[in-house]
Amino acid sequence: MSPDLSGVAAQVLYEEARRLDEQRFEDWLAMYAPEAVYWVPAWTDEGRPTADPETELSLVHCTREQLAERVARVGGGRSQASSPLPRTAHIVSNVMAQPLGADRMRVRSVATTHAFNIKRRESATAFALVEHELARAGEDWLIVRKTVQLQNDYIATMMDFYTV
Repeated sequence: MSPDLSGVAAQVLYEEARRLDEQRFEDWLAMYAPEAVYWVPAWTDEGRPTADPETELSLVHCTREQLAERVARVGGGRSQASSPLPRTAHIVSNVMAQPLGADRMRVRSVATTHAFNIKRRESATAFALVEHELARAGEDWLIVRKTVQLQNDYIATMMDFYTV
């Protein structure tokens, strides 16, 4: 593992978190490659998450196109569950990158998201083991795949792309 690669990966993940916290969802979506997949698997039991989003239950499973639809609903005020949007703070740590060739890398990290529901005046915390696959696109790195394995999958609030 190259320290430089982990530093680059960390900057991408930090920028993704910042765009979510600033509710810049179109800018966040621009970080995703056209073929990207966003997946939050469910748990089959206390110790085993689902392994196949095509045949097993997922909390979220979206293509980039489906993410774009979600972003449009949330950003356009067409999602009752997201109105008003919660205030969030995404914390990314333990970033470790592994090269997958010259222009790809797998990045593992730990993420915590704090969300404050303005209507209910309640806070919720989600924490997860996260894996990104990044691909170089010119000078930038785009997210090709993101898997968020929630460690506390019972969250007493609405969950969407901006709260995990």
